[in-house]
Formats: sequence, structure tokens, C-alpha cells
Amino acid sequence: GTKNIFELATKQGTRVVYASSSSIYGNPHTIPIRENTPRLPENPYGITKADCETIAQKYIKHDDNCNGGIIGLRYFNVYGVGQTGSYAGVITQFMRRLESKQSPVINGNGLQTRDFVHVKDVARANLAAMKSNTRNGFFNIGTGDSISISDLAKMMIRIYSLDVKPKHADPLPGDVAHSKADTTLAARAIPWRYSTHLKDGLSNLVSSTTIV
Repeated sequence: GTKNIFELATKQGTRVVYASSSSIYGNPHTIPIRENTPRLPENPYGITKADCETIAQKYIKHDDNCNGGIIGLRYFNVYGVGQTGSYAGVITQFMRRLESKQSPVINGNGLQTRDFVHVKDVARANLAAMKSNTRNGFFNIGTGDSISISDLAKMMIRIYSLDVKPKHADPLPGDVAHSKADTTLAARAIPWRYSTHLKDGLSNLVSSTTIV
């Protein structure tokens, strides 16, 4: 399907901006993660996203400046209004428990870190990439900040004003230890920067969303 989109867009001279993912990096050896970090995905989702980038690179390599170009945005941990229980992101899972006044459940010790980026900032990144003078490339879309899952749970408990403590479950197989984006390239090439800080984004999300 991805190849068909690239093929059609190339013939029509239309730019493609598509969703890649930070999962292509797997467990990186250096933090923050730059775009030249080796792609070593550790789960089927990440492998699929890496395969799509490989296809994109083949089309970019043969770009003769008559085509619209291909930009892949490597989203980090996206959150925001519109999430449902069918998407099992950690924020969604915590919300589901906290709305029922139950303790959030952390897989593992909670020391793993994530870079959470608000969906509105992701939407702005898509538009910026589509309008950019940059024709081709892959760019990290995150905040450049990270938070431990343990601290995330505590932050969300405070937002819900509950007197509960997180519980711990077994670690998830293949869970990434640390994730934090270097967004220098996106800021320079698209250009784009995030604007919604995590605490503000979570507060707005909690006040406007019911997980179903």
C-alpha cells in the first residue's frame, strides 16, 4: 500500500508526508535520538515502519526534481483528544484506570522514559512538512523532553486529584528503556517546534475526554 502511494504521487508530481515512527530506532544507545541513529526496530510495528522508510528512500534516491518529494515524520509518543481504549498507549491505559478511581498499572519498574508529543503539535508538523521548501527527508517529531512512566503516573494522579498509588506489573517483552527526540533537524528543515507542554496537554485531555 505504501509503495502504491509513493508510485502514484511520483507520477502525479505530488508531495507525500506520511507517518513513520520512533519505534524504528528500537533501544538506542544514545539519548537524545537523532535522525542518523541506526534503525534497529524490536517489534513488528517498528519493523513495518522501517520497511516503509526503505521504500521511501528508493523513491527519494531517484528524485529528479520533477516529483513532489517524500517526507517521513518519525512520531514519538503521541497523545491527545480523540484517543480511545482501542489504542493501548500508556496515557490511555492510565486514564481508563483513573477515571474509575483505580490505581494506574505500570509495566516494569517505571524508570523507562518517553517523549510525549501532543496531537495538535503533530498536526502542525504535518502541515509544516507539506508546505516546507524541504523536498525529502525523515524528521523526529517529539518535544526533546522526556518523563519516566513512574513520574507520568504520579502527574496524572495529581491531575485527577486522587489519593491512590501506582501498581506495578511484569515488564512488557521488548519494551524500550528510554526514548527522547532530538528535534533540531525538524526545527531547521521544516521548520517546526512543539508548543504544548505535557502537564498542560494532560490537563486539557483529562477535562475534555472520556475513554471508551
